[in-house]
Amino acid sequence: RAAGAPLAAGGVGEKPEQNGPCEDGVFAQKGGLDESFRRVSTSLGWLTPEVRRRPNLTILTGAQVRRIGFEDGRAAGVFAAIGDRETFIGARETILCAGALQSPALLMRSGFGPGPHLQERGIAVLRHRPGVGRNLMEHPYAGLAFHLPRASRTAAEHHHIPVIWRFSSGLDSCAPGDMHMGLM
Repeated sequence: RAAGAPLAAGGVGEKPEQNGPCEDGVFAQKGGLDESFRRVSTSLGWLTPEVRRRPNLTILTGAQVRRIGFEDGRAAGVFAAIGDRETFIGARETILCAGALQSPALLMRSGFGPGPHLQERGIAVLRHRPGVGRNLMEHPYAGLAFHLPRASRTAAEHHHIPVIWRFSSGLDSCAPGDMHMGLM
């Protein structure tokens, strides 16, 4: 039986991928588990001992990137807070990968975004880009926890994996599938 069988029985369509099209339905939440069904963080999953030994990789813990540094109109590294001081970390290549909320925030702190908005905050405008930081949407999330019979659990012997139910609020100002409920 699928984890979302009770909802599917009630007419809610089962979907194969929570990160696919944003539509109403029910699906098992994706989770990082290894072959032994242990939870695996992104750093443990991707930063293997072999990768950590690479001479072109430095891992800094406790550092927070504040903004991107530019030289001659090109990204040259980042300014990061490490402890109580800010330092510049130069790089030949800079890849911005800070998620849907923090990537636009970093771009704006770096001078890319709606010019008047940046100027109001004392940020020098490098590129007026009105779309940066606009149209961000966080959906409401409600979690309900209850005991599932062992046969309904997706990793019955090892972990509970939440079932995600995505549905539409029906509000004119909201996109389809704007509601998201985790059922554990």
